Amino acid sequence: MRVTRLENRFGNKNFYQEQLEGSIWRKGGSKRPLQPFRFAEWKHEPSIIIVEGEKCVLALRNLGLAATTFIGGCNGWKEDYAPYFKNKRVILLPDQDEPGFKFMSLVATGLARVVLSYKIILLPGLKEKEDVSDWIKKGGNVEDFNKISENAAENTLTPLQIKTAPDDSGHAWSELKDLPSIHTSVQDIEAEIIPDVLRSWVTDIAERMQVPLICVTVLAITVVGSLIGRKARVYPKKEDDWYEVANLWSMIIMPSGRLKSPIINAVLKPLHELSEQAEREFAVSSKETEIERAVSDAKIQAAKKEIQRIAISKTHNRDDCLDNA
Repeated sequence: MRVTRLENRFGNKNFYQEQLEGSIWRKGGSKRPLQPFRFAEWKHEPSIIIVEGEKCVLALRNLGLAATTFIGGCNGWKEDYAPYFKNKRVILLPDQDEPGFKFMSLVATGLARVVLSYKIILLPGLKEKEDVSDWIKKGGNVEDFNKISENAAENTLTPLQIKTAPDDSGHAWSELKDLPSIHTSVQDIEAEIIPDVLRSWVTDIAERMQVPLICVTVLAITVVGSLIGRKARVYPKKEDDWYEVANLWSMIIMPSGRLKSPIINAVLKPLHELSEQAEREFAVSSKETEIERAVSDAKIQAAKKEIQRIAISKTHNRDDCLDNA
């Protein structure tokens, strides 16, 4: 089987597995036990490095070091893998995050009974979620790795336990970082980019209140979007009936006393007027509908009575005819 790794420019990763059926690769994992990654290439090596993913294995192989991993990354350890490492010396390189530490803890526990020794190494200079491939990119080499490995303790989970130990507040948090400033200024906009039908209204509000034009503009476009509502739809596919309604949402974030509420009220004023007008029209329309319904009901009742009168009259006429006969 094979594993494909996809990564976009934002660093978001996705993986999928494919199984060889005859000569065709089909998506899906294997239903039978598998060997560790590239087992045939390192099965005669006296020592082997275990990492979390195939990318890290390939990075270490480029340095001339024997390495392997398991299908499924940090969720890939199975007891069936243990015999492949019998009588070997194993080095475990966890990714710098909690799943990576838990994974290597499971691997170490599972291998302790079959290997000659194991070492857990936390490479220096790595940030949260980084791994050995990042260490190599930062300049790590074989000589540095061998020195670190030689000085590492054998057959102990202590490195992982120290790394995941809670701090004085009882949390296993990484290094705390400052939040971004809430006072970062937002660049204002030029009136020329505002649609013609909104420009004079929006600029008038901004000038009278002496507030950023962008605040009023964003709210105004949101209000107009709410009036359009579901009457306008976006069809992403030309030959498909799938559509989406383009709802708009907006928010003003400003320090206290900067007229946020007056801006919102000013922009919503026309919408409130339209709402009140619609309510009045609805009330008039409802009254007219009630009158029309009452007239219709009266006509129906009158028609029913007329039908009953005609039916009774015909019955009497028929009875008179029978009596005369």
